[in-house]
Amino acid sequence: MNDNCSNELKRTCHRQWARVFAWTMVVLVGVGMSLSRAAAPNFVDDFADREVMTDESGRIDGSNVGATRETTEPRHGGKAGGRSVWISWLAPADGIATFGTDGSSFDTLLSAYYFSSANDTTLDKLREIARNDDASVLAAPTSLIQFGARAGVVYHIAVDGFGGSAGDIRLRWDFANATSPPPVIVSVPEDQAVIEGEDVVLTVDMETTPDLRLQWRFNGASFGAEGPTLVIPNFQNDNVGRYTLRIDLGDVRFETAPVELQINSDGQTNALARDKLIDALNFALLPDDDDDGLFRAAGGLIVAAAAGVSRGYNGSQVFNTTYATPDPNEPRHCDLAGGASYWYAYTAPADGTVTLDTIGSSFDTFLAVYAFNAPLSGYVDLIPITCDNDSALSNGAARIEFAVPKGRQFLVVLDGVDGARGIAKLNYRLDTNRPPVAPTLVGEALPISAAQGQNLTLLPPVAGSPPLKFVWRKGSEVIDGATNRELALLKLNATHSGEYLVTVSSYLGASLEVRMPLRVLVPPELRILLGAEGTIRFDFENVPGQTYLLEHTEDLGAP
Repeated sequence: MNDNCSNELKRTCHRQWARVFAWTMVVLVGVGMSLSRAAAPNFVDDFADREVMTDESGRIDGSNVGATRETTEPRHGGKAGGRSVWISWLAPADGIATFGTDGSSFDTLLSAYYFSSANDTTLDKLREIARNDDASVLAAPTSLIQFGARAGVVYHIAVDGFGGSAGDIRLRWDFANATSPPPVIVSVPEDQAVIEGEDVVLTVDMETTPDLRLQWRFNGASFGAEGPTLVIPNFQNDNVGRYTLRIDLGDVRFETAPVELQINSDGQTNALARDKLIDALNFALLPDDDDDGLFRAAGGLIVAAAAGVSRGYNGSQVFNTTYATPDPNEPRHCDLAGGASYWYAYTAPADGTVTLDTIGSSFDTFLAVYAFNAPLSGYVDLIPITCDNDSALSNGAARIEFAVPKGRQFLVVLDGVDGARGIAKLNYRLDTNRPPVAPTLVGEALPISAAQGQNLTLLPPVAGSPPLKFVWRKGSEVIDGATNRELALLKLNATHSGEYLVTVSSYLGASLEVRMPLRVLVPPELRILLGAEGTIRFDFENVPGQTYLLEHTEDLGAP
């Protein structure tokens, strides 16, 4: 290269030689891959059959319908998938690569991998360099990744569907040249929950290169911390959110995959509220069945409970909903306009009644709770339990309570009224002195008689754990809007008479029907007629079902 390149053209020649070297490397190490400029590469289901793209930028369309997950395949985007396809890309020079799935027809997951050795060819040897689920609030549910690419390295791109979703894929990529080799990101910290007040340390493991500028960012804004390690002393509610490390390399830059930090007062690092329903199950708050003072988190991770904490009984989860992505298929919780929901999976450590509230949140929140029968495939499997908007009367905070059998899992969704976002605090308190009780009749429902014109409230003699659901009928007709425990009847008249029935139900057991007959007593209006020889006759209209008592006396002066 020194013989053929002048000093002025040294950088250009270097890139040209890098491309030649890259082509040579593909021929040498590209076992199991096809490389051709004649035919456009396609997505493939099996990793071993992947094809290589060589253009600096471009677009490829395809599909993951019918695709499968291989046994040793990693979790792309860090989330549950199951419909992955592969394609590889050859870096033409040192620079920053950007891949995105904007225009795809489903909720995508996206990851990029490389091999650290030319001898590695199998899935278990892959090293992840970038991952993403949702690119941003506005771009959800498409994915976007950026990473430093080195000349001649082949990067393996996996596109998957969140929760096993599938459809049409549109993958775009672009490349920006850098003045020097970018760093290789070995690993970034995982999303985690910490205990309030403890010191938190985040470290991005990378193979550094010269002329780098490293800048930590919190929820999209730089805040002064530099270097691959970030120390957050005395972690507080205001610190919850997303952290990234921005890497500046001359005129180009990229950011590492975000790390989401939350607070869990029980000390379970893997207990996290999540933006998506299915994802919440993988980060559930799970008590330990052996009562040994440990939590067994999803995936088998075992961590010690915080000292002095009763596991799963009384605590809080604090998280930031700034990056919550709207899902048009999500049910309308509490019949309110939301759009910034986070889901939390809770399993009670004992029978009882749990109270949830959002006191301490920075925005107007509402809550809803659902049960489900496994396996949970999506919204269609949810069983509504209860919901609330402003019962806590504290800055728009919500409060609900419901019965919890030991070991049953529930899904709690916290959303912001009209899409409000911010720091959310979900508090939970379990009262084991109030065990779950199915709807039960606790007294006799006797027939009721009431006078015309008075107000009356029908109250069935039933008990049971909250929430109980009530449906009132009169005869065979459902009374519109009558879904409370009490049924108020105002200014009684003859038309109110009849047989009232209320069906009481709960997710805990069979429904209960209570019959409450009502007779409205209408005083008779006498029509008095004078008869012959001083006799008196009277008549009146009678009301069906009403009993009349007739009295007479021959002594008009008697009582």
